[in-house]
Amino acid sequence: MKYFHSLFVMFTLLAALTACGPGKDRVRIKGKLANITTAEFYVFSEDGSFDGVDTIRIEDGQFTYERKLTEPAILTLLYPNFTQTYLVAEPGKTIKMKGDAAKIGDAEITGTDENKMLTEFREEIAGKPENTHKLAAEQFIRTHSKSLAAVAVFRRYFALKQTPDTKMALNLLDVLKKAQPRTQAVVYLDNFYRPIFENGVGEMLPDFKAVTLDGKTVTRADYEGKQLAILCVATWQAESMAFLRQAKKKLKAAKSEWDCLIVSMDVDREVLRNSIKRDSLKYPVVCDRKAFASPLVETLGLHYVPSCMLINKQGKIIQRDVMKADEMKLN
Repeated sequence: MKYFHSLFVMFTLLAALTACGPGKDRVRIKGKLANITTAEFYVFSEDGSFDGVDTIRIEDGQFTYERKLTEPAILTLLYPNFTQTYLVAEPGKTIKMKGDAAKIGDAEITGTDENKMLTEFREEIAGKPENTHKLAAEQFIRTHSKSLAAVAVFRRYFALKQTPDTKMALNLLDVLKKAQPRTQAVVYLDNFYRPIFENGVGEMLPDFKAVTLDGKTVTRADYEGKQLAILCVATWQAESMAFLRQAKKKLKAAKSEWDCLIVSMDVDREVLRNSIKRDSLKYPVVCDRKAFASPLVETLGLHYVPSCMLINKQGKIIQRDVMKADEMKLN
């Protein structure tokens, strides 16, 4: 009799543990997706709430993911088709995801008030003209500026846009920063995207001063009245040198004359010099060995390697963050 009583207690405790949520310093995501059996996707934090990228495995259309989390954070779910979803994770909470695998970006996400808000916002704008989404996102951010949901909407509708409305984006960054001055996700957004928006397409190239590998000083004034291509590269990035070679060919073949300034993210100048010599590059190269902490990099808001920024003769930025040489608009 005692044996059966012990079994009953054990199974009762096990059921209770299974039914309860994660620990107060952990977050859990549970999902159920139709029309899929087995697959994988990824979860990570863009603002450093946790390091690395975790893999979530779907089995029989369901998944459960759990990890340590000490404070609320925005997590990015990256799917095999390269689309992504933002959700708000909170310690001690279980987030629920339900939908069709074929439309996983439209999956219903609940379990917390902020994720419910995000789901309702997605449903509200679904089917409406694309040109109305930005205005709806602006209104959502202003209305819910103290929430992480507003930060997630900012990322989706402003930070990820190739050609965002920079004036509106900067204004909304100010709104978020005022409402959440100490929130890590907002601090990250402000530090990363503000220089990009301030030096966005249509803005003037900011003043700068830097020293090249040859010891010469270059400034914005050196390029007044000239067309300029600023190439951001690094020898440690696999595609950079091929990007440089392709950009060089395109600049040479352009109908009009272009100057070029290479900004290197390298910390080893000798490796860089050897690569430049091997590819017969004659353009001035700036490499202060500070990588993304370089004053020039921060001034220009360069965050992507490789990438290109194009400036016209009037000193106005006409393209930026171009990551493929064949997308450079030189003519």
